[in-house]
Amino acid sequence: MVQPHVRPVPNHPLLHQDFWVPQLHALASAATELARERKLYVALDANELSPSRDELSSPLTSIDHCGVLAGSRDEDPEIVLAQHVGRWDRWIREGRLGRALRDLEHLPRSLASQKTLIRIQLTYRAGHYPQPLAAIREEMAPGRKLDATIRVKPARFAQDANASLLAAELLDSVIAELAVAVELLAGFCDLALRSRIDRIVGVYDAAMSRVYRRIGWSPVVLARSRAEVGHLYAGRWMVSPQVSHDLQQRVRKAQLARGDALSNRPVPDDRPALGGLTP
Repeated sequence: MVQPHVRPVPNHPLLHQDFWVPQLHALASAATELARERKLYVALDANELSPSRDELSSPLTSIDHCGVLAGSRDEDPEIVLAQHVGRWDRWIREGRLGRALRDLEHLPRSLASQKTLIRIQLTYRAGHYPQPLAAIREEMAPGRKLDATIRVKPARFAQDANASLLAAELLDSVIAELAVAVELLAGFCDLALRSRIDRIVGVYDAAMSRVYRRIGWSPVVLARSRAEVGHLYAGRWMVSPQVSHDLQQRVRKAQLARGDALSNRPVPDDRPALGGLTP
């Protein structure tokens, strides 16, 4: 099992690149060795931008007989976060949460949709549980929509703050929405297969990348929009009997998970959550 990259700074928050870079390094090292033995050429597409941390870029360029072609965008959300998350964490450990929250407000517009979740994470990390709970409840109010792909973290925060019913409500909606997404994609794939279509090209929001990865049918990214236009990708999905079979298997698992979630909802109790907020 390949472990994520953990920086020597104690309790330093992990980024997405801390997980995929070690995985890619291990795969590329093994593939390069195999290609050398069998006199083959191997190309690997990570479907990711270049890592922003030097300690993650160096391993990828250190593999013998393996070239690396990478790109980056100044407005890429993960790069912007990587530039800020270290000092936010330092300020929080120094007891200066307010400074971190003020710095958060100056992030570029490309991260506007993520500011609420980041604010919840910062206050949670500082140990101020009532504020994250209140913010989560506000995001779940009628007329507001909290993306299912990012509800797992707030659910963990709610559980830690003894708001077990709120955590269950968050996770229940995640399971329900992902189950619907799996069913829709499985039906779409089956229709394409019966129509003798072997690939599908479409445009999607970048946030959907997490959904496609969890479902197990990720597109190959063909192009990305400019930051001022929005976070849109053009991608290509491959269609095959194996893909259709795998998606149908995930449909059944999602339906079972949905049933388990409904039958295992916690029983309400009279205990208040931290800060006097009732769960």
